[in-house]
Amino acid sequence: MKFLSKLLTMIGISCYTLTLLQANTQQDICQFKKVIKNGWSDYNQTLNRKIISLRKSEIPRIVSSLKQPLKSDQNKSNMPPFPKILINRDDYIKLFAYSKYLEAKKKTDDVIKLYVNAYQGVSTIKMSSFIPFVYFIALNGDINKSLNSSLKHHAFTEKEKKILHQKLSSVFILDNTKLIETITAERDIVQYYINTAKIDGDYIIDKQHLQIFKKQWEIHENKYYTALMTAIKYGTVEKYIQEKKTKRKSMSIATHLKMKLLKLKLRFYKILSINIDKQDYIALSNYRINKDLFMNTNAIDYTMRDYFKLIENNKKLLEKLK
Repeated sequence: MKFLSKLLTMIGISCYTLTLLQANTQQDICQFKKVIKNGWSDYNQTLNRKIISLRKSEIPRIVSSLKQPLKSDQNKSNMPPFPKILINRDDYIKLFAYSKYLEAKKKTDDVIKLYVNAYQGVSTIKMSSFIPFVYFIALNGDINKSLNSSLKHHAFTEKEKKILHQKLSSVFILDNTKLIETITAERDIVQYYINTAKIDGDYIIDKQHLQIFKKQWEIHENKYYTALMTAIKYGTVEKYIQEKKTKRKSMSIATHLKMKLLKLKLRFYKILSINIDKQDYIALSNYRINKDLFMNTNAIDYTMRDYFKLIENNKKLLEKLK
């Protein structure tokens, strides 16, 4: 019993220590962010030593993956590839906290190289789904914050700013290419699941319903994506989002209840072998499709806004570098 008690105590201490280390690490990340924002200072020597120590333990690993932060996982042959994250946002924070130390030491050639490689790496991320798109926007934002801070604290000479402008002009995201790639990829993913949809008794009642659902999906999906692409092309995305909100609001609680009752009715008819009216199949299909297209795509709307803000910020950064 004594041995067991000691063992449990040791496990408890180990778990507590691990939790404490993780908490300290996250606390360090918060401190690193402050260094990125405010620049290097000799005030906190303990923090400075932690950042400087990164050059041995972390920086080489981060730099080695900087030109390819995400890698497509090719192991899944029956569905769209899921990206493998090689370096995460915390890694970028560590890297640019360390870059502030390099700036203080006037090693600006190394800092320029880090920025160029970071932006080049992010620009190569393949928009295979919504997930890398979100990651892409977040990383761009983190790098921009660091570069803005560097410019604010006059880290570069006019000549170095000109070099940065020249190198970054070709890799900065200044148009809708990545957004359209993402929407196209998401459309392909959804289409994959529609093509492989099966009768499940809840989502799809029977074979006839499955055929009608696929046909109705094609009609509504074409309208949805045509409207979305048109809004992106002509810069009317905000109007498009507001129209979607109106569409969502039109689907009242009464509508949801009515469709639940319709689904129960169709199941009941199926059990009793009663012929089901085609219009009932269409009504249920349209309800489900509109719910998917107009109620479950809010995240894409907000991320589009973030993407447009990113383009604006990139343009402002290039102006500063001029």
